[in-house]
Amino acid sequence: MKSLTRVLVAVALAIWLALPGVGGDGGENGGGTGVWVLPRAQFLTQQLGAVPRASLSQHNLAQDVFMQLSPEIGVAMATFVDSATGVPVALPVNGTIVRLPANLLQAMAAAHVSTASILITDAVQVGYLITIVIVNGKANIFVM
Repeated sequence: MKSLTRVLVAVALAIWLALPGVGGDGGENGGGTGVWVLPRAQFLTQQLGAVPRASLSQHNLAQDVFMQLSPEIGVAMATFVDSATGVPVALPVNGTIVRLPANLLQAMAAAHVSTASILITDAVQVGYLITIVIVNGKANIFVM
C-alpha cells in the first residue's frame, strides 16, 4: 500500500510539473525572448488608422527583428517594400513568426532609404501593414 501511494504521489508530481503555467510573456519583446508580439491582426480592406497601434523604437540595425503574429491570422505571407525602389522582397515566415533580416535594414541605411513597408497577410486579407523608418542608424517600426 505504501509503494502504491508513493507511485501515485510521484505520478501526480510529474503531471503537475509538466502542466503549462499561466504566464505574462506577451508584449514588446515576448518576455525577454527577443520576439516582438504584434497586436491583434485586422482586415486589411478596412480603413487603417493614421496613429500606430504598436511601435518598436530604436531597434539596432545589426539584429534581426522577429515578429510574433496574433492567432487570428491564418497561414501568413510577408512582403517588404522599400520606398526608393518599390521592389518587393519576400520575408521568411516560420509558423507565426516573421523575420525581418538585419541585412535589409542595413541596406536601407546604407542606401539612405528612410522608409519602407511590410505587408503581412493571409488568404482572407487579415494581417498587418507595418512601416519602418530609419533615423540616426536606428529602426523605428510602427504597426498601422
